[in-house]
Amino acid sequence: VGYNNLCVGWDSAPARYVAAPIFAAIIAVECRFMQLDYWRAQLDKNATPFQKKVVMFANFSYALSFIGAIGIFAIYAQEWPMGHTFSFVQLVVFGYIAYACNFVETDAKYHRTGAYVYLTILGIFCLLFAVCALTQMAMYDPETGTMGPVPWQMMMAIDYGYFACKGFMGFFRPAAPSLTADYKVVGDDDFKLAPQEPPSA
Repeated sequence: VGYNNLCVGWDSAPARYVAAPIFAAIIAVECRFMQLDYWRAQLDKNATPFQKKVVMFANFSYALSFIGAIGIFAIYAQEWPMGHTFSFVQLVVFGYIAYACNFVETDAKYHRTGAYVYLTILGIFCLLFAVCALTQMAMYDPETGTMGPVPWQMMMAIDYGYFACKGFMGFFRPAAPSLTADYKVVGDDDFKLAPQEPPSA
């Protein structure tokens, strides 16, 4: 892409030997987050069938996207630059879709002031990053070292602009109800619980 971005250190040895296992844990946590968000939408009596379908699509696709993003570490940039780059770019795109669907899932009264402006700016950065990064990879000539048509200064600004926007995701994310779960031991076909004595006075 014409400059040393964060991936140069993140995806290279020896950092990759530490970062890859951590990223595997992140994938598990993110998939769990998507699952809980899906459950919340299904349990919400005020959610419409359309909203529930949107949430199901967003969460399922983003979970698969995170699983596919392991290619960031599984594919060496020196061996297959396009595959390595695409592993991250698709995560950026599906991450934005999943985030934007939070605004479809919730009532407008729970949307923070300025959230739509932020969502627009984030979307622009995500789109520009995806288009420019893939263009650079597709048009790079490994034999001559000739880079793609996107100036490295522009690519760097888009890259860092995207990560700067990520820092505000939590602030602008719409408020949503919480989940609670109660557990108890029960018998089933192959296990019968012994009668329990009532607690003593």
